[in-house]
Amino acid sequence: MKLLSSLFLLEIGLSAAFLWGLVVEAGEKSGSLITVRHALEQNREVFAVPGSIFSSQSIGTNRLIKQGAHLVLGAEDILEILQFGKSLAQKETVHRKKIDFESPLEEKIYQKLSFEPIHPDKLARLLGIEVSEIFSQLSLMEIRGLVKRSEEGFLKTLD
Repeated sequence: MKLLSSLFLLEIGLSAAFLWGLVVEAGEKSGSLITVRHALEQNREVFAVPGSIFSSQSIGTNRLIKQGAHLVLGAEDILEILQFGKSLAQKETVHRKKIDFESPLEEKIYQKLSFEPIHPDKLARLLGIEVSEIFSQLSLMEIRGLVKRSEEGFLKTLD
């Protein structure tokens, strides 16, 4: 276990020295927290995976999140925030990109969606439209990259 801890600290140290740091598990007095503080001082992005509030090995990561580290539930969270290869100005304009909707229905559906999943049945009720029509439109929107499907329903994409 000591070897794994050392490798983990080395990985965090290297990451902090370059672009960003990811903390997966850290106790209250973990050495990785020192490295992360160093990364924050250098204006590096810091990411942390939350853990159980009952685990002593999660106190550090949970505290980092509370102090402003980016919460990470999967690789896509890191990729979304870093947006590799894009400048800050480009990052901001990505979210303001004008969408050319194919139909008024597509626009209505898109306006009801958010970055949290919504089930097509609920969309149908909100818009007063048949579920089959909603599914058909959502499928076309998914092909165009406007929405993505999850287990809980559909949500807007970021690009």
